Amino acid sequence: MKTLLTFAIATAITAPSALAQTDAFIKIHDSHGRHPRVTEITFPGNTVFPADYDAIYGHGAIIENPWVGYRVYMDNRQSLDLYAKTTPRLEIDQTCFYTTPQQLAEGYGCDVLWAGKSVAAGSFRGWQNNQPVTIDSVATRTHRVLNTQSIEVEDREWIYNGKPVHMIQRYSM
Repeated sequence: MKTLLTFAIATAITAPSALAQTDAFIKIHDSHGRHPRVTEITFPGNTVFPADYDAIYGHGAIIENPWVGYRVYMDNRQSLDLYAKTTPRLEIDQTCFYTTPQQLAEGYGCDVLWAGKSVAAGSFRGWQNNQPVTIDSVATRTHRVLNTQSIEVEDREWIYNGKPVHMIQRYSM
């Protein structure tokens, strides 16, 4: 039996026009510095860390509105990372969570949470033997952009408590 788990993170919208002020993307790491956007990327579950994590510029799918941004790491942690802004605007396409000193001086925001192995807000973990466990044993791991307001993380056949689980997490602004 496959189980579908869905989680959403919502940010308050204060004006009708705010819906148009969202962005969601995945960028591929490119040694030429172009970092093209893609709408979906899938890695087999046996991909060795950090190959999947480092193949994506920004290390995972990113979603933002004028006030805050999030990224979901494309690895077994699938932690949610927080980007705080000082000026309301869409900007993570330019910084990709790696704000330069010049951008900071210009009022750009920055990554304000070290996710590490913690269970950050919006992160998902299993629970075994009185311990949180990461999503290690999957057949495939996928990040996809559904639209400018939503991203999705899919883990196929995560072996949890000895049984395969098909898990989908959705993050929306």
